[in-house]
Amino acid sequence: MRQPPPLLLATLGEGKALAQLGADQWEGLVSPAAEEGLEGLFYQRCTAESVALPHALGDNWRSSYRQTAEVNFAALQRLGGLLAAMGAEQVLLLPGAALLPFYPDPGCRPMDDLDLLVRPEVAGRFRDLLQGRGFAAVPRHPGLWVSGDLALDLHEDLLNTARIRTRRYAGWMDLAEVWRDSRSTRVEGVEVGTMGLEDMVLYTAVHALRHSFRRLTWFLDLHLLLQAGIDWERLEDKAGRYNLVRPLVYGLGFLQEQAACPLPEPAAALLARIPLRTGEAYLLRQSFQDRRRAEWGDVLWAFSIPQLGRRCRFLAETCFPQPQVLLQVFPYLPAPLFPLAYGLRLLQLLLLSSRQLRWLLARSQAQADRVAL
Repeated sequence: MRQPPPLLLATLGEGKALAQLGADQWEGLVSPAAEEGLEGLFYQRCTAESVALPHALGDNWRSSYRQTAEVNFAALQRLGGLLAAMGAEQVLLLPGAALLPFYPDPGCRPMDDLDLLVRPEVAGRFRDLLQGRGFAAVPRHPGLWVSGDLALDLHEDLLNTARIRTRRYAGWMDLAEVWRDSRSTRVEGVEVGTMGLEDMVLYTAVHALRHSFRRLTWFLDLHLLLQAGIDWERLEDKAGRYNLVRPLVYGLGFLQEQAACPLPEPAAALLARIPLRTGEAYLLRQSFQDRRRAEWGDVLWAFSIPQLGRRCRFLAETCFPQPQVLLQVFPYLPAPLFPLAYGLRLLQLLLLSSRQLRWLLARSQAQADRVAL
């Protein structure tokens, strides 16, 4: 198995490996760390292993680490006040904030917002509470509420099947079961409800897939969850019933093949039992190799749908969703002009497809040139 690059070594906790890096290699970590949101984590990893950082780099990463810790702590304290008024049993804090207890400290994982699962019967009351506490709904995004630097993303389902209705063909999560298996925990001193470990694993794997594996953070989340005492029999049972086996396999495959992580025996056995189709394996490999630009997530998720007709309907709705969703893609287009959004979407898809095709051809040519040498 090949040695993963320094970026992954530091992410997964192998801080000692960074002690041997030269100045040019340190510089090579600056941009990826910023793009992936890993500066705070890198600082903590290096500090814990007494790795001497270049002066300017150390100052930047320390600043990011402290800022992330302050922002996360302040966000959770405000959430604590809301939960005290609402009742913590009515709301679940979703990953990533729910995963902060698995990290060394809150400065290691930045968050764009706090994702919350709200019981449907109290959703209206919770929105009223937010409005009374100074939060405002973001236009065209009815579940997103903002107050100052804090954004709360409210969910009444977990895989956004209300946005893309055919997404249910590709997988789902039973809300009644999620609530039944939820647990109470403390995150930075705030008592919150969170999903059970097995549900968090599935949610994290699907979230990474939906966003085309763009951030290493989600794989680190998965890596940490796998070390937290997973009930593998329950996890595989849920994955099978929810039709989420393939997203789980994709995430585990990244950890095994790209990050060279030793997997728990049940995880390795699952990978061995679930063969990938040729085209699926190829797209997955390309997605991993160019995570920052690739847009194959929904195409890969379509492999979870056995019926060809449903698979085509899923891809069609993903490309051209219902008007209220498409208007979120083009927020500056006036609502009365929404038919124009479909033309803009077609142009967007053509440009994206062209870029992806050029990248695939260039990579294939580079591989052919290496073989020729």
